[in-house]
Amino acid sequence: ELRSEAGELLGTGVAPWTYRQREKGASTVLVRFSVDVAGGEWDVLYFTGAVDAEGGPGRRLEGSLSTGLGRRVGEFVAEPL
Repeated sequence: ELRSEAGELLGTGVAPWTYRQREKGASTVLVRFSVDVAGGEWDVLYFTGAVDAEGGPGRRLEGSLSTGLGRRVGEFVAEPL
């Protein structure tokens, strides 16, 4: 689920996450997931990001958002609560 800071449901996952393991000698892994946001400006948003697998509790998932047509529409940062 994707929720606003106020707790409003903005969208739900439409497919399993994909995960690409880190390359030898690197600590970063890549993830991709999609969220169905029907009723909004876009039907599906794709989140593609990277996170330091060894970053500890302060690690951040950082990446970009794109539409189903591949148009980049923004960036995001996710941190543990």
